[in-house]
Amino acid sequence: YSGDVSDTQKDQLSLIWSAAFGMMSVFSDLMDLAKERAQMLEESEGPFSIHGVFEELRQMVEPMVVVKGIDLKMKPPLHERVIGHRLALFRVLLNLTTNGIKFTDEGFVEVKAKTSGRDRVEFSVRDTGRAIAPEAQETLYEPFKKARDRRGYFFSGSGLGLSIARRYLRSMGSDLSFETKPGWGTRFHFDLRLASAEGY
Repeated sequence: YSGDVSDTQKDQLSLIWSAAFGMMSVFSDLMDLAKERAQMLEESEGPFSIHGVFEELRQMVEPMVVVKGIDLKMKPPLHERVIGHRLALFRVLLNLTTNGIKFTDEGFVEVKAKTSGRDRVEFSVRDTGRAIAPEAQETLYEPFKKARDRRGYFFSGSGLGLSIARRYLRSMGSDLSFETKPGWGTRFHFDLRLASAEGY
């Protein structure tokens, strides 16, 4: 036992964790991007808990939220277990949530899921950060952007993760949409068919 951890040390550990997580996330996105011609969904459909996905997501991003000094709101759906691609769903929500945290300096990031019909669940991630500029919306899902005043390309600040998230969703028969307004923030959302796992 090496003693209690002070508040300052906790803040420093959160910063270290956030930096390490950021590097790991970019590496994971690059690996997914390398699979562009391969099958995105490596796992088969199976039963899982949406509440469990939300809890794992909360544990992953909470240190980032603490560092930014913003609130994290998690609103899972009423029903518990469904059949689908758990890992792909987690990766999509993780990308959207970390993007929301990255671009929010005050307010909150909200991750929400609700039933939108028989065997369908709508997921959304909203932040109260700055709205997406109209000129940026045209290339929002591009993982690489043309460098200004010099040759070559560079990684997009958010497009890499959004490109991967969109490809996962399209592999699951869905797509990614968004709405954004100055003074309100940005909300990404998608709809998935997730049959109940009751009796599975």
